[in-house]
Amino acid sequence: MSLKPPYFDGRPIGSIAALARALGIEDKNLEAIASTANRRYRGPIKIPKASGGHREIFDAHPTLKNLQRRILDRILRRATLPAYLLGGVKGHSYIENAARHAGSKVILGEDIDSFYPSVTVSKVRLVFQHVFRFPPVVAEMLARLCTRNGVLVQGAVTSTDLANLVLYRTEPALEAAAQNRGLRYSRFVDDMHISSERAIPAEEVQQLLTSMRSVLEREGFKPKRKKQFVATAANVMRVHGLNVNSTPSAPRQVRRRLRTEFYLFEKRVATQPWDAELELCFMSISSRVGHLKQTNQGDAHRLKLRLQQMSCARQCYLLRRSDDSV
Repeated sequence: MSLKPPYFDGRPIGSIAALARALGIEDKNLEAIASTANRRYRGPIKIPKASGGHREIFDAHPTLKNLQRRILDRILRRATLPAYLLGGVKGHSYIENAARHAGSKVILGEDIDSFYPSVTVSKVRLVFQHVFRFPPVVAEMLARLCTRNGVLVQGAVTSTDLANLVLYRTEPALEAAAQNRGLRYSRFVDDMHISSERAIPAEEVQQLLTSMRSVLEREGFKPKRKKQFVATAANVMRVHGLNVNSTPSAPRQVRRRLRTEFYLFEKRVATQPWDAELELCFMSISSRVGHLKQTNQGDAHRLKLRLQQMSCARQCYLLRRSDDSV
């Protein structure tokens, strides 16, 4: 069994003074920020979720955010991650994670319930102690700088990278066991998937689901039962909302909904002057067309051409806004 845990091969930071030097800040200022970190956030900010409802995020104030960016760039991003971790990793995306499981005979999915709030400050401290080999006093300081009220928060620039690392003790064995069975394992933040190019007996499926749940429960996390699934090639299989029976593709209803919204947007553009509201709609639709291009190039290309036909009206609006700001 070949284990592939995340690791840090840099020189450990052995003291608060060394940490301050590494982050380019004076010791007393570092302690002052850490001691008031809980109060240095704006929020909660409610962000609509694609599945309905809202997600609450917190935005760190500039002083703390700048320090978190240094922690991200100078410490967290220097860790080497195993290939099965893809969430928030530069150069990778949810589409690549979906592609990893495309064309399978069976896909198993497990979701972590309330993942970020379940990552406690003690779990973050252990990551800095065991993955980065920092002494407890340094790990504690970093954990305080990267959490709010004792937990990891969505919105902090360090949160996704820390979320990738919190299963460092148990996840490698799960991935190795899957690989030894000829299966593929990956985790994209709070979404765990195992897939197989061969049919799997029901007994083996149950064993795999139990193994995924066991990894989470041993680390103090709770599986989200309603998100657990077993999909087979006899039906539509989806990962991150993409059809993956062959190559990843946006579902037909998603493409139909985008085309309908696009048509209604075109009608508005044709009947009213371009304004701030139309600009926001344009940016939203452009972003969704960009995502569609990664899986359905033909549909995206046709919509992109129609967006380009609106360029004259949009440019006039942008010029007016530029003149007004002078």
